[in-house]
Amino acid sequence: MMVGAMVAGANKEVLSLLEKIGNSLGILFQIKDDELGLFADETKLGKPIGSDIKEGKKTLFWYYLMREVSNEEKAKLDGIFGNGLVSEDDIESVRMLLKEKGVMKKVNRKIESLADESRKLISQLDVSEDNKKVLLDLVEYNCTRSY
Repeated sequence: MMVGAMVAGANKEVLSLLEKIGNSLGILFQIKDDELGLFADETKLGKPIGSDIKEGKKTLFWYYLMREVSNEEKAKLDGIFGNGLVSEDDIESVRMLLKEKGVMKKVNRKIESLADESRKLISQLDVSEDNKKVLLDLVEYNCTRSY
């Protein structure tokens, strides 16, 4: 977005807003990607479900979960995250904990907060309504995509 805007001669205010929108959309995309990596249909997603768990990736889901679990649960999770040989049952137990501990609700609130922030920034852009709609559609896509 930034390069296109620069080539088109956008002013500093527009460039600054586009940078903020891009950052917000990038974070939104990544959080949704992490969610899909835990809960999506593997055939639609095109990669194994739970791969972030096996690889020990420190996602927002991991961060929120570690703040909510007991020491005993944390010890068990420490043996699961980053263990490339974890079972489907282990992955399912992590998914259940994410729901039971309210992590999904927190992540969904974060997604909606980022989407609202993006929408607000887009509304401030001095561009055509058609161009704003393209960006707003991108926000909605990132919130609702299933693969």
